[in-house]
Amino acid sequence: MLQNELTSELLYVIPTIITENDRITTLGISTNFNDPTNASILINHGGRWNYIVYGQNSNTNLDPADAVVVGEIERGFIEFSSLINYYDQPTLTIPSDIEYNA
Repeated sequence: MLQNELTSELLYVIPTIITENDRITTLGISTNFNDPTNASILINHGGRWNYIVYGQNSNTNLDPADAVVVGEIERGFIEFSSLINYYDQPTLTIPSDIEYNA
């Protein structure tokens, strides 16, 4: 579950397990289209979000209150950066510091 700190928007997603061992599990979420049961949510704006990771025995359940949820695993904050450029980067040509006389 993700919740935007500014707008309180709630998003639910089932992430993909990228790597897993006895101590660390790395999860992946795509943010370019909305398909929450396939590890993708649509993030329309950047900002800080609260997240909670739940353990569950279902690959389709998006309800954290459902009986298949076995508990909360982790909670924290995540920052989504905006990809909008607010300025144009000019192309500069910098001349060499050395001049050769022929």
